[in-house]
Amino acid sequence: MELDPEEQEHYKSVLLSFREYESYMMREIYRRKKRMQAMPVDMQRRLPQSSTLRNLHHFVNATHHNQILFERIVQAQLENGPAYELPEITPKMPLRSPLRHFSKLKSTLHQFVRDWSDEGKKERDMCYTPIIKELRRVLMVNPDNPMDRPRVLLPGAGLGRLALEIAALGYAVQGNEFSYQMLFASNFILNWISRPLEFEIHPWIHNPSNAMTVTDLLRPVAVPDVAPAELLGLNTGTAVPPDFSMCAGEFLEAYANDKECWDCIVTCFFIDAAPNVIEYIAAFERLLKPGGYWINLGPLLYHWQDGSGADDERYEQSVELSYDEIKHVMTTFNFRIQKESQRECLYTNNSKSMMKTVFNCAFFTAIKEAGRV
Repeated sequence: MELDPEEQEHYKSVLLSFREYESYMMREIYRRKKRMQAMPVDMQRRLPQSSTLRNLHHFVNATHHNQILFERIVQAQLENGPAYELPEITPKMPLRSPLRHFSKLKSTLHQFVRDWSDEGKKERDMCYTPIIKELRRVLMVNPDNPMDRPRVLLPGAGLGRLALEIAALGYAVQGNEFSYQMLFASNFILNWISRPLEFEIHPWIHNPSNAMTVTDLLRPVAVPDVAPAELLGLNTGTAVPPDFSMCAGEFLEAYANDKECWDCIVTCFFIDAAPNVIEYIAAFERLLKPGGYWINLGPLLYHWQDGSGADDERYEQSVELSYDEIKHVMTTFNFRIQKESQRECLYTNNSKSMMKTVFNCAFFTAIKEAGRV
């Protein structure tokens, strides 16, 4: 993978943030401790033995468990990616990574729960299972001709679980991802983990809001629930290996030169990540073969809606369309919706939290019709 100088710096910065996570969290835990100790002594005495103040050492231990996973991800990336020298981290060393990277690392832990834990099965059943059922309905795999597989593209693949589940059914699948946090983590879990429940992470320690108990904040989650090789059936000695790959890069750029080469595009919680969703729809139409399918499930929580162009120019480019507007635009690109409904879905939900965000997602299957102008 060849990167331009600016991209190299971003790559190294994200990779370094994985290594600096524990140092960042130790500072956060210390700040939490100082704020609680700043309370009058009489107030501190009223806290139960189970309070955060009396259990900060457990947060330190939980942070270390997360760092074990992150350090393994770093090592895998250094062995498999560009050769960079990363500094060793000491507790008092100033942080070099921007704070936004640590926010994304917290989200990465939540994605591990969603995609690769028993706890995430409820979300996967809500989001992934309907997509897989619909894909099997509209685009069947011919078991008598396993080398002629329907080709499925899955942009915004995250940590790869949905793409892998589809590949395990006999489809030729390529996942696409742009975020280095997701790419590094998915590379590790897809290529370096050989057994289930290999790691214990603590994904909920970062946000003390809406917690019923301190124990809920500290509770561990074992990942992965299944080894990727086992999911793909690689341990069974099957004659025909699965056809699965991941493509790194911004979706529109990565597939700019492709045309009519995919039988189906699957988007799950993805289209609202576009600064301009019309550009994505145009790309889907170009990439699909005539008669190809686009299966979508997700909300319209536009990622670039709020912010300053000084932070990222995509904030200035953001166009937020209603679902009705999107459906009209689809018709101008030769898409006809065959089937649509709404489905309630969770996303990286903490099952023990007092707050739950439920998305009323648009779920549709559209076919690219040939011969229309």
